[in-house]
Amino acid sequence: MKKKNDYGYKKASIATALLCLFLLFYTASDVRAENKTIIRVGYVEQTGFMENVAGEYSGYCVDYLEEIAAYTNWEYEYVADTWENCLVRLEKGELDLLCMAHKNLESTGKYTFTELPIGYEYTTVYAKQDSDIYYEDYEAMENSKVGLLRGGFHADEFLKVADEKNLNVEKI
Repeated sequence: MKKKNDYGYKKASIATALLCLFLLFYTASDVRAENKTIIRVGYVEQTGFMENVAGEYSGYCVDYLEEIAAYTNWEYEYVADTWENCLVRLEKGELDLLCMAHKNLESTGKYTFTELPIGYEYTTVYAKQDSDIYYEDYEAMENSKVGLLRGGFHADEFLKVADEKNLNVEKI
């Protein structure tokens, strides 16, 4: 036989349990917020990858980092600078992370890289639309003037392929 007070007791117990859970999660979220780790990220503007539009950071790299933050309790401080200055700041410990880095012989001894890449890039050669240069037509590129970005991954890749194909080009 049930008593009238059993229902009230169960209701009070459930309310107390819910209040305890609420306080536990509320306190835990406060502790998590206090224990956020600030990660300084070198920021070099690149459309679609890392952009700052009206004070809002966006792009593939930013989205990728935000996904990591969901699991690590990291908060990012973006530090805008040139690529060269970001590399120097990374070496000095003024930055914790730098996106868009590529492994090469020079960089592998200086920096720690992720085991898995966050994306893939490829090198593209542009020619005037009315030129006689076609895909993998290295003979037609012989003795061409080629504009390369100094110190960039793509320049290194192009020169590596040109060397493999014994392609003579004038670098400008």
